Amino acid sequence: DDGMGVTSVPAQLEEDLRLMKKYYKLESDNLSWHLGMRITKGSGKMMIKADAYIEEMAKRFGLVATRKISSPYDTSMELTKQYDIKGDQQRFMEMMGCINYISTACRPDVSQMASALSRHLRDPGSKHLRAAERVIKYLLWTK
Repeated sequence: DDGMGVTSVPAQLEEDLRLMKKYYKLESDNLSWHLGMRITKGSGKMMIKADAYIEEMAKRFGLVATRKISSPYDTSMELTKQYDIKGDQQRFMEMMGCINYISTACRPDVSQMASALSRHLRDPGSKHLRAAERVIKYLLWTK
């Protein structure tokens, strides 16, 4: 299993590692990737970058951002239950899994859309699928 420890007090991290090594086999390394996210360090800061994850997600769903998308939400699209045209539920659920992961990992700017779209996991319509695609394109454009 993957785990990560970050601290501004190195002595505390060393003590925690010493205690954990009693029960687990640990490998310690300078962290550059964790759960699909790139970790960069410098100037006293640690940054989590999701560019590679976002690119892979867009590729997985066959999406490209051909024009600038400045918001994950299209104000002209109402996200209500859609009775007439059904969307691909499996594709929608996979997209929402990716969107929810990225929103909690490092992109809170899409959390509201992730929450709104997640209400339609059981019975998505084609507009919900288009809205999820827009979120992924927005992520791709703003990575």
